[in-house]
Formats: sequence, structure tokens, C-alpha cells
Amino acid sequence: MLAIPYMRWSPGSGWSVVSIRFRCLENECDHSSHPGGKYATVAGDTPRLYNTISLLTAEDTVAICEGEIDTITASISDIPAVGVAGTQTWKRHFAEPFRGYETVYILADGDTAGREFAETLADKLSNAKILPCSQGEDVNSEVLKYGKKILLDRIDG
Repeated sequence: MLAIPYMRWSPGSGWSVVSIRFRCLENECDHSSHPGGKYATVAGDTPRLYNTISLLTAEDTVAICEGEIDTITASISDIPAVGVAGTQTWKRHFAEPFRGYETVYILADGDTAGREFAETLADKLSNAKILPCSQGEDVNSEVLKYGKKILLDRIDG
């Protein structure tokens, strides 16, 4: 399992880990033997936004991804991105940090759940623009296949 820390900055304490999630990295795993399946969250933890440091460094635009791996991929592709740990974890108060941006790109997974999630978010954020991935793809899989240019071109497009 890959350990994915959720970090926060505070002036008094500096950087600290406020939560941690785990992701199975086995390609052929059916995830039935893992508590929580492909992803596992610490018991009792509440849903959080991932990579919120991007909210402090982004200027006019920021992206929202489904999942931590897609968020990391977007970020290293020069797109400031924040992640949601799955389509069912969005909370109403998550919308507030995105209200001051000119554009919030929703980098939607290329499946039904991803499209529905993106449409739900776009209804909640007046500055949202949905940028769907190809059918069956997500941010990470497209960048692995085609390079970061596919994301940058989609945003510039």
C-alpha cells in the first residue's frame, strides 16, 4: 500500500500530517482482501481536500481532481490542483475556498461517475469549467500515455 499523507501548514506548528490514506499498488489485485478496497482511510476520519497548498500558490485558476494520484499528476504537470477522495466525499463547505478563482477546472474522470461528479461540482461552483478525460481514462492514465501536454492543451483549449 502507498501511504498518502494529508498535510497542513499552520504558523505556530509549521507542516503537520492531519490524516493519511492508503492505496493498493498491485496491478492485478481485486482489492477484496484490503479493508476499504483499493483505497483505505483511517477509521473515523472525515473527508478532507487533498493538496490544499495549491490553494495558497495558485493565482487565477486551480483544478479539482478525483483522487490523490490524479491530483499529484496534475500538480507535477504544472497545474495547481486540489483533490477529492472520491465522488461521494464532496462536502458543501469544500466549495468556499474555490469561490475567489477566475476559473476552477474540474478534471473529470472519463467514466459515468466522473462525469456525474463533475456536473454536480459545476452546479455548486459558478466559476467551474469541466474538462473531461477520454472515455475510460483519468488524469494520471492520460499523462502516462501522452505526457503532460494533453492536460495543458485541454486547459488552453
